[in-house]
Amino acid sequence: MIKVDDNLNNYSKLFNYYFFTIITAIIIVFPKINILPIPGYWQGVQLPDILLLFFLLFLILNSNNLKINSNLPFTNLYIFLFYFIFISFLGGQKTTNVHGVLSFNTSIIILIRFFEYLVFTVLCLNYFNNKKIILVFCKFFIIINCIFAILQEFNLIGYVNSRGFYPPGDPGIGGRSMGITGGPWELGATTSLAFFSIYILSKTNRIQILFYLVLTVISLFLAETKGNIVAFLFCLPLLVLNKKNIIFLGIISLIFFLYIFANFLSVPYFIILIILFLLSLYLINKSISEVIIYILGILFILYFFDAYLSEIYFIKMLMQLDLFYLLKTTFNFIVYEITPSTNDTPNLHLYYSFILRLNFWLPMFVEFKSNTFNWLFGMGNQYLYYESMIFRIILSYGLIGTLLILFLIRKIPVFLLFYSLLAGFTFDLFFSSKVFFMGCILMLSINYFKNHKIN
Repeated sequence: MIKVDDNLNNYSKLFNYYFFTIITAIIIVFPKINILPIPGYWQGVQLPDILLLFFLLFLILNSNNLKINSNLPFTNLYIFLFYFIFISFLGGQKTTNVHGVLSFNTSIIILIRFFEYLVFTVLCLNYFNNKKIILVFCKFFIIINCIFAILQEFNLIGYVNSRGFYPPGDPGIGGRSMGITGGPWELGATTSLAFFSIYILSKTNRIQILFYLVLTVISLFLAETKGNIVAFLFCLPLLVLNKKNIIFLGIISLIFFLYIFANFLSVPYFIILIILFLLSLYLINKSISEVIIYILGILFILYFFDAYLSEIYFIKMLMQLDLFYLLKTTFNFIVYEITPSTNDTPNLHLYYSFILRLNFWLPMFVEFKSNTFNWLFGMGNQYLYYESMIFRIILSYGLIGTLLILFLIRKIPVFLLFYSLLAGFTFDLFFSSKVFFMGCILMLSINYFKNHKIN
């Protein structure tokens, strides 16, 4: 990994450090406002792009003082860079993609975005590498976004994103809060990643953890993004438990989600599942007291859910989801290339966004399956938006690229892996710059916890 080691005097170093620390914070927090338009695209050049270009020029002027340290985070991004350039070249060979967009222009834009990410990692490693700074920033980020989300929920303030300014209550937003992140999905993902960082760096302060957990959950529910909520709640147990108990609490989470989606299991099968879990717990640990603790925990969670959460509108929507329908529809899409029409959907309001995504993915998926080369190497960066991190990886980079990515991320924590998979199925997770930037902060937090690489 590239490290900056400028030989200026101490005052200059101190000035550079705090100056670029502030620059980093601005890049992450500043709303998505277009400064220079890009013809043919609704998202133009924004302030973070300009600031990253400024930092890149600073790096070039200090190139003789750069160092490479392969033990720090983000090194795998540089390894993947070579395959990424190769794929970008492939994507640029086609005149247009199946959605009628110029592939060459799209490949260039995505390649520029990737280089921006690399520059940001260098910026983080050198000027945003202090535990206290990361904690203060993540706390501020959650608080300010939660406040804006609440004000937006009650139509007291408007919204700002790449498409412009929307007044309070504008129907074009869909009634969902987005804080200052530019979108409901970004609000849910960035606050989730910020909370993970806070937990990792200050897990001994339970009151503080609980406070920011509440703010994060509020932001998630105001954003009303089902994938983010499911991913966050499912991964909380994986974050909290040690390796010995991680499987058990993971099963409790599964039981809880099966309980939420009551139509997935009948009551007798649900009870049998709990009994089998408790029996296996006793056989492995030989501890009646631990079994009793789990029984009390399950009963408390289910009681609290029924008494205080089950009547919340968004929770009621989650409980109406038919998992068998989702699985069957996904299977038909992958195997038979069939997508349901809005007329055939049992509950259009509930599944509308899912059906739209399937119809958006279908022509890409058909093209991907059309020849062996696409299967192996991918179709390249032909598309700007995929609405799914999983589909972006598979369709763009093929089998070889997907296996390479799996190899490069093999050491990331289990909770982050599951969060990325669950939230990334219906959201192009880390293609969003704000989500990627907050993901970098989380990786620095994890690195500190493991190796104390940062101060």
